[in-house]
Amino acid sequence: MCRFGNGSYSERPPLQRQTGDAKYRSLEELFDCDFITLHTPLTREGQDKTFHLADEKFFNSLKTGCVFINTSRGGVHDTQALKAAIRSKKLGAVILDVWENEPNIDCELLRMVDISTPSYRGLFV
Repeated sequence: MCRFGNGSYSERPPLQRQTGDAKYRSLEELFDCDFITLHTPLTREGQDKTFHLADEKFFNSLKTGCVFINTSRGGVHDTQALKAAIRSKKLGAVILDVWENEPNIDCELLRMVDISTPSYRGLFV
């Protein structure tokens, strides 16, 4: 999702195809945003696969200084690509609420991000 002025835009391929609504943009149209937040289920197959959606190409395409936020699923971002983007100073900040391969958190990435919530489990008792 990306916010411009008083509006926000999102990349949602199924809804974009069904409705043609202008508030849905292609992923490429969102690369110039100051903030990118991921809110998606983790899918590994099909036309709208989200596994490693945020990969090396994704991070290299972002505006320099962009704030990257992932609160969806850890597998949506590629940990190695994210670490490379942090090292290259491409990102202004990184906020993670999810980790690839949870509950095994990449300790190097944990030290690199700006705000994080280490692994937790929501339980209903």
